[in-house]
Amino acid sequence: MQRNSNHTTIVTIEKVVDETPTVRTLYFSDDVMSKVLPGQFAMVWIPGINEFQ
Repeated sequence: MQRNSNHTTIVTIEKVVDETPTVRTLYFSDDVMSKVLPGQFAMVWIPGINEFQ
């Protein structure tokens, strides 16, 4: 079954690589996210960060 690309999905960040002091590469445990190509956009939201209270 194919997922809707506009659907919110919870995934795990498996690995973070510091490329430069201001750039990080995130590696996800999700099959759909693992197929993202350079230049494509993925919205990432981290619960608890930048939330309204």
